[in-house]
Amino acid sequence: MIQRSIRFRLTAWYALALAAALSLFALAIWISFSHTMAQETDAALAQEVHSMESYLNAELQDMRVHLAEELGEYSEGLPSNMSFSAAEPGSGRVFTSNPSFPRRSAAFDTSGYHTLRFRDHNYRLLERNMVVAGRPWKVSFAVQLDNVEHLLDTLRWLIIGLIPAVIAFASAGGYWLSGRALKPVDDITVAARSIGIRNLSQRLVIPQTGDELQRLSETWNSMLARLEDAVTRLTRFTADASHELRTPLAIIRTTAEIAGRMPRPAESYRAALNQIVSESESMTKLVEDLLFLARCDADNLDIPMSIINLERVVNDVCTSMQSVAASKGIHLHFRLPEKPVPIYGNEPAIRRLILVLVDNAIKYSQPEGTVQLNLRQSGREVQLSIEDHGAGILPTELPHIFERFYRAANVRELPREGAGLGLSLAAGIARHHDATIKVNSVPGKGATFTVLFPVPES
Repeated sequence: MIQRSIRFRLTAWYALALAAALSLFALAIWISFSHTMAQETDAALAQEVHSMESYLNAELQDMRVHLAEELGEYSEGLPSNMSFSAAEPGSGRVFTSNPSFPRRSAAFDTSGYHTLRFRDHNYRLLERNMVVAGRPWKVSFAVQLDNVEHLLDTLRWLIIGLIPAVIAFASAGGYWLSGRALKPVDDITVAARSIGIRNLSQRLVIPQTGDELQRLSETWNSMLARLEDAVTRLTRFTADASHELRTPLAIIRTTAEIAGRMPRPAESYRAALNQIVSESESMTKLVEDLLFLARCDADNLDIPMSIINLERVVNDVCTSMQSVAASKGIHLHFRLPEKPVPIYGNEPAIRRLILVLVDNAIKYSQPEGTVQLNLRQSGREVQLSIEDHGAGILPTELPHIFERFYRAANVRELPREGAGLGLSLAAGIARHHDATIKVNSVPGKGATFTVLFPVPES
């Protein structure tokens, strides 16, 4: 199938639409002009019949006037293409103004308008009965239609000759105009083809026209910005993941090489194997977390959802984390409502989200500090807040804390535990549950993470 350009298709549709419009317009003009000429011809015949009757009756008031003479005088004033015939029924007297007056056939032996062809000419005929000097007469007026037909022929050939010329001229102009109108599209196409993975920072030039092309360029630039951001994040994510996996792999390899260099006691082999198992478990958890985040980003997190009691989940997490907090000298307090707090979600995922936030609060709190959990329902929202009294987060770093492998500057000197994916996992779980996480922090005084869950429809 031949693929035509938009420019060609626009011009073709424009030419077809213009041809149809001009054809309808020409047809309307033709019909209107023909009808008008026919009406004017019939009106002229009727006027002549009426004028003749009035003229003869006025002239024949004088007894010295002869009818034949008056008819002859009247015929001299008629147009060259018009003639008449007058006959007195019963007497046989007939007067004809022109020897070439068209002979009417028996089909026209009635009063009214008729069209006939006589000696290679078309005529319009009007037959009427009139009373002249008290006697009935039958009058026939005929007008030759050559002039009318000539005008109609001229109009016909004018239409046939002009319409194709107008269509051709308009199509050429339309083709030129469509080319100018679509030139910015070609420019956008050329610019878009020049943008690749190595120069995603390049942007299209936006024409300040206020039309669809400007909106198209702005949309392209917006898409390129999102694509650049996604590629940048993917590149950084790949680099960070490689860095995170390199350390445990190096430890596993080094431990295995040292253990295999020379014979050692069984306890040394057991310790080396335990270290390898520990690093393997860390790598397994890291890979599982990365896969979980990838499914969250692709909106492909297929987990069962149901109505769960958030109060019970929070209570279980806090109870299980009491010993962890106590081992680090942290006081873990939680205030929960007495009645169930229902939300719609996946219980293991919600438990993991809360566990991440509580674990971070304990991890970065000062010794002998306090971590406070509050759960309450306010209108159509359920609010879960976790407050710590640790180092806090700088305002410039708040937008980045949910990025993978990111660590705030004021906590980088602390011993590192985990791969730095906890808050990213929490954000992915919250997004999948239509929840939001808000962070308020004062550097040096601590931070408060608030998770807002929607209340399920009753």
